[in-house]
Amino acid sequence: MARSAKRSSRSGGSDKTPLPVRGLTWVATTGLRRGAGGSRPWLYLGVVASGVRVLRWLVRPKPVVVSRAVLEPGESLEIITRAPER
Repeated sequence: MARSAKRSSRSGGSDKTPLPVRGLTWVATTGLRRGAGGSRPWLYLGVVASGVRVLRWLVRPKPVVVSRAVLEPGESLEIITRAPER
């Protein structure tokens, strides 16, 4: 019981990860943990869910470099953000 209380206080409800992704993570970790304890169906489920997570990681979009500059000593860079136009 203390474990789930710690888990909810850590996330604090501000986690931006979508619910299906969090569910997949839960299935992968629980499946591998219970499978290591001897449950074959949980082990298979954990391995499949972990494989799906790895595939999602491999096909993730790569970040785009917008600008690149070399700063000399004494120079500074100011970054300003604004809301996207709708």
